[in-house]
Amino acid sequence: MGKLPLDRLTVGQHGLRYGPEGLHRMMDYVAGGGRWSEAALHDYAARHGLRPSPLIQLSQFPDQADRPGLLLVHDGHHRLVATHLAGRDFLYPEEYRVTPWTYEQYLAINFVCGWVTPFDPRTHARRADFGVWKRQVLELARSDPARAEELIRGEPSAYLEPRRYADLDSLAHDCCWPELERWQKSRGRP
Repeated sequence: MGKLPLDRLTVGQHGLRYGPEGLHRMMDYVAGGGRWSEAALHDYAARHGLRPSPLIQLSQFPDQADRPGLLLVHDGHHRLVATHLAGRDFLYPEEYRVTPWTYEQYLAINFVCGWVTPFDPRTHARRADFGVWKRQVLELARSDPARAEELIRGEPSAYLEPRRYADLDSLAHDCCWPELERWQKSRGRP
């Protein structure tokens, strides 16, 4: 398994939750040669009293007759945008994990594993900040799973929207391009 070009990835969400300060720190980390390895994520978490983040999670979908299957970003959009904006156009093998998925699995609700944002990644993307809604749905599912499923199916706009773009560069432009200019100025770059 070699380096993975960032342009192979399809983003799974529109927008980012973190503010500029966090993004700048991540960009500095990558620009300084940092990698998002398991050891680095554990070291960071230990220094800040946090739970370690997982490796960047990618979902590999099966090939279709007319095109290759998507390699979708499931978790790690912030790290990927920071990597892209810092000028690195690939991931090292130790920075990510690929899990095979089917489109049917992505469209299914799974309360056991907390998957309550079903969507078809070929046509839709998740909203960046649906955490409060997700917690409410999971709480409801503990007492009334049928009602929780009705809520999920009845309010998809709470967590998804029609896909406007698919690539990391477009996600970066959509939410972060002014931050790149500020970051470059802070590092003495034009």
